[in-house]
Amino acid sequence: IVASVRMATGSPAFGIFDYLPVGLAVAGVGLAFVALVGWRLMPKTGATEPIADDAFDMEDYLAEARVLEGSEAEGLTISELDRLRGDLDVKVVGLIRNGRLVSVVPRLVRLQPRDILMLEATPQTLRPFVRQMGLEIVDPGAPMMPLLHSEDAGVVEAIVMPGSRIEGRSVIGARLQRQHGVNLLAVSRASTPYRGRLRAFRFQAGDILLLQGESERLRDIVNSLGCLPLAARGLTPPPQQATENRAPLALALFAGAIALGASGALPIAMALVAGAAGMVVTRIISPRVAADAIDWSVMVLLAALIPIGDALQTTGATNLIAEELLDLADGLPSSMLLALLMVVTVVLTNVLNNAVTAVVMAPLAVQLAETVGVSADPFLMGVAVSASCAFLTPIGHQNNALVMGPGGYRFDDYWRMGLPLTLVVLATGWPMILWVWPLMPAAPYRR
Repeated sequence: IVASVRMATGSPAFGIFDYLPVGLAVAGVGLAFVALVGWRLMPKTGATEPIADDAFDMEDYLAEARVLEGSEAEGLTISELDRLRGDLDVKVVGLIRNGRLVSVVPRLVRLQPRDILMLEATPQTLRPFVRQMGLEIVDPGAPMMPLLHSEDAGVVEAIVMPGSRIEGRSVIGARLQRQHGVNLLAVSRASTPYRGRLRAFRFQAGDILLLQGESERLRDIVNSLGCLPLAARGLTPPPQQATENRAPLALALFAGAIALGASGALPIAMALVAGAAGMVVTRIISPRVAADAIDWSVMVLLAALIPIGDALQTTGATNLIAEELLDLADGLPSSMLLALLMVVTVVLTNVLNNAVTAVVMAPLAVQLAETVGVSADPFLMGVAVSASCAFLTPIGHQNNALVMGPGGYRFDDYWRMGLPLTLVVLATGWPMILWVWPLMPAAPYRR
């Protein structure tokens, strides 16, 4: 976006490696800060161990119940059993028949005497359900979680990605069991297990799900839901995928796209799209996965905002905003005006999408540079660096929201490390920009 704005000023667009000197310095100092200092600023109450099955305390919510001869449950299908349970939050997550566990129970299977149902329920809803259906609790002290793992079934933790198919949908609306054939055993949000009624729960990006289903299909199901597995157990890749390594071809396509963009043979956007298309053609990824990877909401937002950015310039609104910033910087040299621009950009990017921030701030950077009579390059580079400093809130960037659940972070944990990290990045990027992209000599600007 910043490169295209530079091209609109009549100069060549920034090359793909023009960002390298400043970016490398910022990355090096930022990584050093996080590794040596930043982690010490985080509260010690966060998650200190990997998420695991027992982190959900599932043993307290799983039980075995035997179907008795002549009971209300005898002869019912699982679907009929679900309808008769009413408001009781009870779920059948397994069936033991003739000593064999059926982890993903068909909805139309009819219950027989001596069948053992594996039930997920709260202590408050389990006993009323057992009494209503005429079931018998079996060995309440026995561990249940190991039974959910079998040759045909597995359990996996997965995190809901931003833009996932189930984001914003309820458990019922997601139709996990009916449509996808998986059982939702538990949900954790911000490292806190959810103990309310799952049927009323709405998924958010960063939620951690404990899913159980057929081992061979579990990987594809997690991917189709737009979720990311947090652990390898239960995700056994199909044999044909285990022997076929397409990583070298993927790397070659990506390197070729970078080379085309760096050489100027193609604009970088077209080169990367060509590389992505090559991965679809060579079946490294499927067309469906490629389509799902596109954040259409951001695409539509950018398509709407780019004309607005042009309109801000043509109507003179950009000039008005630039003059307000110049009033704040009255008497300061243009180098300090650059610092002010970077600070404003950082504030915006932590509440807006970083791309949207670049769309709004890049034309303003050009206007500021023209007003004070200096080159626009350092101002545009300042926007590029600052728009990427979304460290202060979990909503600043989708990566921030993604790690919130697994890390057990709270909203205010982000600024604890994010604020000093932002200051470190600005303190590094600002002088590097002035060194690599020097300002033309100019006297302090005064109105």
